[in-house]
Amino acid sequence: MTIQSAKLLTLATAIFCVVLNTQRPAQSAVPKGLAASPQRETEQFFFPSPLLAQAQTSALSAEVERLVTEGAVAFQTETEAGYKQAIANWKSVESEVLADGTADDAALLYLLLGRAHDLLGQNQTALNYYDQALPSFRDAGDLLGEARALNFIGLLQDGFGERQEAFRLYGEALALAEQVGDLEMQASVLGNIGSTHNALGDKLKAVEFYVQSVDIVRELGNKNMEGTLLNNIGFAYNDLGEKDEALEYYDQALPLLREVGDRAWKPPF
Repeated sequence: MTIQSAKLLTLATAIFCVVLNTQRPAQSAVPKGLAASPQRETEQFFFPSPLLAQAQTSALSAEVERLVTEGAVAFQTETEAGYKQAIANWKSVESEVLADGTADDAALLYLLLGRAHDLLGQNQTALNYYDQALPSFRDAGDLLGEARALNFIGLLQDGFGERQEAFRLYGEALALAEQVGDLEMQASVLGNIGSTHNALGDKLKAVEFYVQSVDIVRELGNKNMEGTLLNNIGFAYNDLGEKDEALEYYDQALPLLREVGDRAWKPPF
């Protein structure tokens, strides 16, 4: 039995598609948060993106399909054990994917492995996989896959404190996302650029990029991402001492976040 590269792509799309870094602004006394507010972790946003490549027959077995699918199910539990099980499943099919699959199959597998290690906090291992995914996407001519890899690498470089490198990677990712017309990817990268400006203390520049991202996600109807971005804008204005402006954005964010099930967070004043 064979499966098509588009099948592996469908599984990958169901898992990660795009990621927006929603790390909260840092204040002088409390890194990554505000003193009066509970901390929220970086969130992942999943979109029903279209298939990125035309179906190409690969000599991948039914066993590969089963292991990749079971790994995807484990990953989506969003637990440490689930991520570790996903890694074990996906590593077990690596040799067959590399031997018999397409360049896109290999790239997607490496991106999946990178993402799982990333969520476990194993940043260098994640980066190693992303760095393997990137040239494979380029070999496959998969521009959106390339943009995703660049976006993930940018997030890691931002976390390493390499902010200018992150900007460079995000710029490449945004150009590719615009070239293929993928709005979800554009929104993700714009939000990440905003977060990097925020980390550098340029709050107004951060707001500029957050607003661009909000405009896109509103069009897409993603209330989770919209609520988080509005919340980030509120924090940026709060850091600038513009409490009324901040409260206006918190008031917009709160019902959206509650609607999607995020009921723990409240504005810091």
